[in-house]
Amino acid sequence: MAESASPFVPSSLRQNLLYNDRNFDGRVIPRGVPTWQFPGWGRNEVIHVDQIKISPDKRAKKHKLGQIVSTAICGNDITSSCLYTAGMTAAASGVLAPVSLLLVGVMLYLFRSVYSEVVLALPSNGGVYNCLLNTTSKQFASLAACLSILSYVATGTVSAISACHYLSAVFHMVNVPIATQILLSAFAFISLCGIKESGFVAKIIFFIHIVTLACLIAASMIFIFFGGRSYFSSNLEALVPGVGLLLTGFAKASLGISGFETSANFIEDQADGVFPLTLRNMWIASIVLNPALSLISLIVMPLSEIEIHQNALLSRMGRIVGGTSYGYVFETIVCIDAFIVLSGAVLTAFVGVNGLVNRMAFDRGLPEFLLQQNKTRNTSHWIILSFLFICSSMQWLLRGRENILAGVYSIAFLSVMALFGVGDALIKFKRNSIHRPIKASWSTIFTALIMVLLALYTTIASDLDMFRWFLLYFTFTIAAVVFMFYRLVLLRIALYFSSIVLSSFPIIQSQLNNHLTDMMQKISSQSVMFYTPNSHLTVINKAILYIRENEQASWIRIAYVCENESAVPSDFVSNVALLDSMYPKVRIDSVVVVGSMSQEMCDAVAHKLHIPVNMQFICCPEDGMRHLPTVRIITKYITSELPELSDVAISPSPSPVHETGPVSEVEAP
Repeated sequence: MAESASPFVPSSLRQNLLYNDRNFDGRVIPRGVPTWQFPGWGRNEVIHVDQIKISPDKRAKKHKLGQIVSTAICGNDITSSCLYTAGMTAAASGVLAPVSLLLVGVMLYLFRSVYSEVVLALPSNGGVYNCLLNTTSKQFASLAACLSILSYVATGTVSAISACHYLSAVFHMVNVPIATQILLSAFAFISLCGIKESGFVAKIIFFIHIVTLACLIAASMIFIFFGGRSYFSSNLEALVPGVGLLLTGFAKASLGISGFETSANFIEDQADGVFPLTLRNMWIASIVLNPALSLISLIVMPLSEIEIHQNALLSRMGRIVGGTSYGYVFETIVCIDAFIVLSGAVLTAFVGVNGLVNRMAFDRGLPEFLLQQNKTRNTSHWIILSFLFICSSMQWLLRGRENILAGVYSIAFLSVMALFGVGDALIKFKRNSIHRPIKASWSTIFTALIMVLLALYTTIASDLDMFRWFLLYFTFTIAAVVFMFYRLVLLRIALYFSSIVLSSFPIIQSQLNNHLTDMMQKISSQSVMFYTPNSHLTVINKAILYIRENEQASWIRIAYVCENESAVPSDFVSNVALLDSMYPKVRIDSVVVVGSMSQEMCDAVAHKLHIPVNMQFICCPEDGMRHLPTVRIITKYITSELPELSDVAISPSPSPVHETGPVSEVEAP
């Protein structure tokens, strides 16, 4: 009798179904799938990277920023925060304000290594959003992005109000709410005109600001040591011992490091090795300036006066230490410097939120209409005008209550810092094979998280009304993201109920159904690319499941990169075809890319196939490999799997043999 063929060896019929017919147009639509939900069967394609032609302007490399310019851009943010933090911290914790600011400096030192590990492991713009996008789901990353957007809103509003407070300290006729609205509108107009932050201008502003603060500290030291009156003893007598006072001051003092995350949002524009240096420079500025200015204010001013002038504390200090001869001049210089650097922080907020919202809309996490640009200046007018509206509403609804504004700012900023710590822990746990030049220890991460969560809890517990305002704006922001993730579900619900309600009006029903199905097809027609490291079904299927859960895409391209076509695994195309038949509502193509894996190759393939560069996914790189900036990590790298059944020799199981030898059928009693 002839031996039967092994059922695990692919037959010619299976080869025809899964390989030879991949590019055949006559295949039928699967049963049970509506026509409008069927994107078509997958196909095969071979791409030679060296044959892709890209215009020279797209290949040109951008100029990278050095340490000084990068420090100036983000340093203007963190050093401007001392203009309103010193007064708020002293009003909250009294003579313990310098200690609170020193504790914040310790927390910032811990976060230096956390930020460095996260950003250098995943060197793409976007900060915590980019980190969580590569370690968790897209939904969770979008929540973090909403916190960053709210942080930018509070930054712009608080900085604008503080700038106008300093201006009103010299020009008393200035109406702060109206001046704040004019300032916000002016920078919205500047952003609409396409004028962004200039590295040269940032350097000039940063230099003038540091020199002004240094002169203020020097003049204060001269005032203290050469006959000026000291109020420190009387302020110390008013101290009420207690941990609560220190914690309240610690929470308020955390505003003094807002802007520390700014450098992470333009990491792609910085030269190699610059990012850790900017974090170091910002930490030095924060640990030196904030406690020093707070201590000096407690020496030269009584607490009652500090509370009165907390919104423009440094200008009042300049008036006192300058004496009768130079007090007004010094106060004017400090006020003008404060107005300029805080106005720069407003511009930073406009530029930062523009980049982040553009990235989220490009990732299809926010409505695509936000990407529309005006034809004259090529600026995203909807983003800029929406940001202006939200900042203006926050200012007028809160009627300039700086404490609540600062609280909303603190909650958003501290939440972002906490998520950086969570993101670093996730990188160690889920993406540990990525090359990371700097690594934070687990003890550093946990200590930093405990400190920032303590500050966050104290901020919320100190004023629940402030937390309600935060929830209002956060809910408004997150609603747009939730709508984007569930818009296909909402359209399907609308399609279902319209078929029931309009059953008596077939013409209207047909037109509405066609319109709704066209909208759904347009949303899901965007293709995405997954670069698989092998042909394993487990790896490819896991990527497909991730895409179905996180992306509204009905067209997935599975790519295998190799130096020559002969290196393609023999079962790659058939495995992709098998998965294509398992997911009838998704078109799954198999693509062989002849070339070497690199950022340039990914950009070339995206250009060739008209795929957005941010819609390319990979497994986590192997040990020691660097991550490609524009490509998203969606799963771990799997190097081996169980052997295929066809490779296993099947033989009858041997009869069990007892160690004591054979046993007779009948044993003796």
